[in-house]
Amino acid sequence: MEAIKIGMLLVVVSLFLLGCASNTTVTALDIPTNALIAAYTACPSDQCVARSMGGKTVRLPFDAQSGVTDRWCVEILFMRNNLAQQLVVEIKKIKPVDDPLSWSVSAPVYNANCSVFK
Repeated sequence: MEAIKIGMLLVVVSLFLLGCASNTTVTALDIPTNALIAAYTACPSDQCVARSMGGKTVRLPFDAQSGVTDRWCVEILFMRNNLAQQLVVEIKKIKPVDDPLSWSVSAPVYNANCSVFK
């Protein structure tokens, strides 16, 4: 009986997630958590309030021979001085370990989109 309840719960949750999927949620599920943590360091918490990942976050092409094993452009939405703002940063995984320090974070580009990173 418990197996049936668990199975039904998994089906319901899966259908809910598929119904709620958007570009932002799909990207949020794809981007490594530690990459997102690293990206948020571009917006210091004492200056940025209510940070969130924007829907324009995308995975960028990379050359593994250069030592980069993953690359993203992360759009960060935040409030500063009660004004909604955004920035984008390029993050690259440069170390094989899985932690936020394994990602390099570019200088933030304010009021831009990911087209600034090729």
